[in-house]
Amino acid sequence: MTELEFLASLRERLKDLPEQEIEERISFYSEMIADRMEDGIPEEDAVAEIQAAEENGVAAIAADGESVGQPTEQEATGEKNGAAENASDKKLRAWEIVLIALGFPVWISLIAAAAATVLSVYVSLWACIASLWSVFGASVASVVGGAVSGIVYVYQGKPIAGI
Repeated sequence: MTELEFLASLRERLKDLPEQEIEERISFYSEMIADRMEDGIPEEDAVAEIQAAEENGVAAIAADGESVGQPTEQEATGEKNGAAENASDKKLRAWEIVLIALGFPVWISLIAAAAATVLSVYVSLWACIASLWSVFGASVASVVGGAVSGIVYVYQGKPIAGI
């Protein structure tokens, strides 16, 4: 099947969608075929690859009446998202477990040092805040104490000492 035949059949299957969405999909698949042809794949093979992926993909879903978004190249070619699947299915190999076990003294020490550093910074910040409030409190107390003692000296008849 040629690119034009494939795009014509795709357009026919997508006829129930809005015209703008049809044009986006036609453009998308046309570009994918062109990319494969640039990589040296013959037109018929490129179309066959796209057609195989597309039969279970966008046009089949659109034919069922569901609304779908723009497919990615990975979805259209049937490739699986390796990063997402590998992250959930990943099992540790034996050598990874050995490295974790042997590296335990190093990485646990690093974690403890990082935790101690964070804790010391936290305590230091609160100590600075507490010392500033202590200085403020001492200043207020000395002003109040000086005023009270001055008043007492004035009433005792020692105005010079009170001032």
